[in-house]
Amino acid sequence: MNVTNIAGRVLGTASTNAVGSDAYFNGIQDILPIDGGREVLVADLLNHCIRKVDTQTRVVSTFAGICGRAVPLPDKSSLALKTVLEFPQKIIANEEEDTFYYLLHDRVVKHDMLSG
Repeated sequence: MNVTNIAGRVLGTASTNAVGSDAYFNGIQDILPIDGGREVLVADLLNHCIRKVDTQTRVVSTFAGICGRAVPLPDKSSLALKTVLEFPQKIIANEEEDTFYYLLHDRVVKHDMLSG
């Protein structure tokens, strides 16, 4: 059995996008392979964002949300949902419709990739 660290650092937490062990996560809750396993989406709970990891190049980038920041919002308008993901816990994909659903601590939001 061969186990390889693709991304992230042991004993380190932050919201840094980088390559491999130079990238930081803070409370991974869920992962979801996409694009036939070439990429993995990561629900980064305490960074309040969804991250994308390229499993071949090991590059970590922000897929949705603003990593490192959860701003309380007076209203949950669709514009606000595009930038703020408070405590993402689970990711579900409907690849036929190019849509992702995120389970947050108090709601479920839909991310339609075709409309932004």
